[in-house]
Amino acid sequence: MIAEFDVERAQKALHDGKEDAPSQLEAAEGAFRIASNRSIRADESMVRAVKRARYLALGIAFLLLIDAALLPKLTRAQNQRERTPLHPGKVELNAGSASDTQSLRTPLTCTVDWIERVSRFSGEYVAYWSVIAVFVYYYEVVARYVFNSPTNWVHEAMFLMFGMQYLISGAYAYLTDSHVRVDVFYARLSPRAKAVTDLLTSVFFFIFAGTILGTGYIFFNDSFGVREVSFTEWAIQYWPVKITIGLGAVLILLQGFSKVIKDMQTVARGWIT
Repeated sequence: MIAEFDVERAQKALHDGKEDAPSQLEAAEGAFRIASNRSIRADESMVRAVKRARYLALGIAFLLLIDAALLPKLTRAQNQRERTPLHPGKVELNAGSASDTQSLRTPLTCTVDWIERVSRFSGEYVAYWSVIAVFVYYYEVVARYVFNSPTNWVHEAMFLMFGMQYLISGAYAYLTDSHVRVDVFYARLSPRAKAVTDLLTSVFFFIFAGTILGTGYIFFNDSFGVREVSFTEWAIQYWPVKITIGLGAVLILLQGFSKVIKDMQTVARGWIT
């Protein structure tokens, strides 16, 4: 530190025989003692702040465990109270005879059910990441403004996490018909006309989703090949983030395939009736 440098300079002046060297050395040593005491107190304060931050982190982890245990139950209870379909895209069949029900269980319907379960699980899984963000940002605010000990990872981790959440939840949004749509004319169509429209426009959907899949693979392959890291001092590996581009594309392509099957069934039922 500067005080130590002043002491060394005063000692050198004393060795060279300068007249005012003794007074300079005395003043420098006094300033060095004061600076040393301040440094010791600052180190002790830092140790206390780190301990408090650790206790706070343990508290946040405990709250996350409580959240993980209670949120699924609360969600199911709320869905039961609302008495509305959780997933509008899923068609409910009226109870019929056992033979009728069994006849509906074709390989295609089984495939559709499996794809929708995967889409539903992926969307509901990443939805809880928003709760993690609340606790993590709360930790950052307390650490920064209460203990004057900001982190170097919270902001970057959260915007990367939200990017992954956006990519993975695309299939769930497609399943529940939650994507933004300009439906000035579409909303007035009959179910069969909507199905025909969706089938015709699905060509553009598959081109777009396929492009994302191919581009995502290129991004992931390049990132993994060079072990790409972020430009911040945290230097997190980017390939686990970029692999979700392809993963999200695969999920939404599967859900698009499921949607095409259901639209074809809707059109076929319209022709039969």
